[in-house]
Amino acid sequence: MLTALQRIALLTDLSSFEEVGAPVDGVRTDCAITGIGMVDGRRVAIIATDRWVQSGSISEQAARKIAALLKKAQTVRIPVIALWESPGARIQEGVVGMHAIAEMFRQFAEISGVVPTIAVLLGTNSGATAYSAALMDFCIMVEQQSHTFITGPKVVEQVLGEQVSMAALGGSEQHGRETGLATIVAASESEAISSARRLLRYLPQHFSDITLTPPQLIRKKSSPEAMMELLPDGEDKCGYDMLRIIEAIVDDDSFLELQAEYAPNLITGFACMGNMVTGIIANQPMCMSGILDIKASRKIARFVQICDAYSIPLIFLADSPGFMPGREQEQQGMVSVGAAVLSALVQARVPKITVIIHKLIGGAYAGMNCKGMGADAVFAWPCAKVAVVGKEAAARVIFHKEIQQSDDPETSRIALLEDYAQQHLHPYVAAEHGQIDAVIHPDETRGILMKTLTLLQQKAERPTARRTGIQPWR
Repeated sequence: MLTALQRIALLTDLSSFEEVGAPVDGVRTDCAITGIGMVDGRRVAIIATDRWVQSGSISEQAARKIAALLKKAQTVRIPVIALWESPGARIQEGVVGMHAIAEMFRQFAEISGVVPTIAVLLGTNSGATAYSAALMDFCIMVEQQSHTFITGPKVVEQVLGEQVSMAALGGSEQHGRETGLATIVAASESEAISSARRLLRYLPQHFSDITLTPPQLIRKKSSPEAMMELLPDGEDKCGYDMLRIIEAIVDDDSFLELQAEYAPNLITGFACMGNMVTGIIANQPMCMSGILDIKASRKIARFVQICDAYSIPLIFLADSPGFMPGREQEQQGMVSVGAAVLSALVQARVPKITVIIHKLIGGAYAGMNCKGMGADAVFAWPCAKVAVVGKEAAARVIFHKEIQQSDDPETSRIALLEDYAQQHLHPYVAAEHGQIDAVIHPDETRGILMKTLTLLQQKAERPTARRTGIQPWR
């Protein structure tokens, strides 16, 4: 494991870090190292906790240094990257230390949506630094090394009599797959820090910065793969990998997937298209047919807020049978979480474009950014199906009596469903009503998206100055 200064050196450009609040006599009495450094030529505020000073516990002095740096970052509008490893508050300081830590929390909340913030968890973090990481926009963890929780296993055992390992309580797998806190899970410290550098390349200096240049001006080395070949044969076209379609649309090697292990039935990430950075939200048919459950809904709402906060346009690649039904989902709050998706879409003022790849049924029609929710443009492939319900649901709900009373139920069922598909399931009905702008050939998708993004770059609905608060992951 690296020291705090080694971690800073790995993050920043050579010899660019200048410490703020360095000890005059060279002897550190608090764990916080704060300062300004260059990352890929961009000025960034940097926080690192030193586990060799009082085990990395956050003292009053450390909390005040961190809060002061956050204020400075907000004033001069530069991103913040924090390299965390701390057991939390320094207990012996009591309420004085708690007050300073509360001020630190307030500054993290105040800076939300003003400048991008990235937390890199490089060891065990509890209490003060666990909350601080959760208040930041992105959180990177290291496999089998990073842990974060409010209280550790010893306290849990003392209070509840429950024995639990650090990994089960708050390890990288827990936060990568179950809670969604981990945006990226890296294999090592160096990979985690490298991931922070790469992630920053897709983000502006601050919320009103319109000068962001994509990290790699990589155009397509060759013409996009024939898109229809990426879909399997057959009417249902189940089980294809949406990641292949994303890679065929965006610039080569530019897609950075976020929260890959959390809600794998939905894909989110950043990509480049020509000279534009975009946010990608896509259903993944290979997992649960791309259905929207509670986790996927939280993932959408959070990512939409982040992109809206930093003026990053959104592209939706839709193929979903709807929202997940069932008692478990309802009891966990599917209605309110689904509503959070709708609210995030309506409030977002960045350009929002949808391409319906195969199917968009029921509530997913709204949840994946339709014209009625404020989409700027909606396109569909010819094989797309758009309806309130699919054919099988129609058989159970709409045609149940007709099929049951028929002399030949199976023949009637086939005929009725074929008629239903002809009238309702193709994209041309929606196009006739203006709900779809155009039915496009799949191979035209990249070109049409780039033209539309260029047209929407000066979208008038986007305020010239705004601030969107990004809520902690729910």
